[in-house]
Amino acid sequence: MATITEAHPRILQLKAVVTRQYKIQVAAHPDVMLWLDKVGYKTRPGYLTNLCYYLKCVGIEDPGALLDLKGQEDVKRRCFPAERLAETWHALARASLSDAQIKKVLDAVRSFYKRNRVELIDVQCSYKPRARGEITDENFRVFRESFNWVGKILFDFLLSVPLRDGQFQKCKNCGQEFFPRWRDIKSYPKIEAYSPFTIRPEKGHESDQYPEGLMQVCFLTESAARSLNLYREIKQRALGRDLNPGEYIFTHQKSHWGPRHIAPITQPTVESFFQDASERAHQDISPHTLRAWVNTVLITRGIEKTLRDLYLGHTCSYEQGYIMQLIPKWQQTFREAKAMEHLDLQGSMLSQSELESKLLRLEEQEEEIRKLRTELHEVVNEEDLKAFRQFSRLIQEGKVKIVRNGDV
Repeated sequence: MATITEAHPRILQLKAVVTRQYKIQVAAHPDVMLWLDKVGYKTRPGYLTNLCYYLKCVGIEDPGALLDLKGQEDVKRRCFPAERLAETWHALARASLSDAQIKKVLDAVRSFYKRNRVELIDVQCSYKPRARGEITDENFRVFRESFNWVGKILFDFLLSVPLRDGQFQKCKNCGQEFFPRWRDIKSYPKIEAYSPFTIRPEKGHESDQYPEGLMQVCFLTESAARSLNLYREIKQRALGRDLNPGEYIFTHQKSHWGPRHIAPITQPTVESFFQDASERAHQDISPHTLRAWVNTVLITRGIEKTLRDLYLGHTCSYEQGYIMQLIPKWQQTFREAKAMEHLDLQGSMLSQSELESKLLRLEEQEEEIRKLRTELHEVVNEEDLKAFRQFSRLIQEGKVKIVRNGDV
């Protein structure tokens, strides 16, 4: 059993001491496996690295020895070896590491203890969040104007449906998708203000901390509803068909020297939208900033905490099986509080001129394609086209080869 006298805290270079082999060794420990199994898959790599760093710094190789230190506590004599070790390391670290780095390490250590049914007591961290300037409605309006037309629609949507940016990705572990789809708008194909929007949050879907079937329940603002209606019309004109409820809302066409296919925009694309707009508007605003602002507005409108948690996709006290039945009641609550009117940035909707110019460009492209098809049929008759297709098929099947000089 490890003792406090065997540990000698010091500050080391993380990259020099935390090797890949060491992380594999620590991750294979039963106590660490139990811990990581209860942590979200996105958090695991960082937590594991920071726990390995702490073990190296305090000179304890076996993760189980950290838990053994808790077994040496003597409350009557105020003997808390695990806490004393953490506080000693913290005092040394303040001279070399930033407060944010110290917090990350101590958060991982606290989590390791907690998931193994013991807790560190009174280990304080000097970390203070970076002060942020006040953000007003006008800041958001200026920021929104820095987007292109797709970015403006995405911004209007996220201002009423405050999704985490991690929602725009597929889980690397289980392969589940959490992209917003048209069917998530419960009144689809009708899209209007206060239309309910329900989606399963990506965060915590592999963790025991989040109940199975957890839903994020939001309502559309007038700006978001109008923007989505215009966006749908543009998409349908471009595709030449109606959009199915199961299709992704925000998409782009991919083509890597092959057939074009529609794919959802992903987290890097969303981040790129906001980073580019931040540079142009000289403001630091991210999807998480929108979530914080939405929460603040809901507080000022008197929305109770349980409903705010539901709106942001946090765990809440509502039984998951009854959420869909309670949506009309919550919708009325939000209407009475005029919550969506205060979330809406008046005048932030896409203008009719923006829509008309976009549709005009689509019509011009469609007309150009029709002309090219007509010209092609005038130049090449049907028999030549048929022979060309047959020849192409023979090449693909390997029955015909073309040598360098062009002979067949």
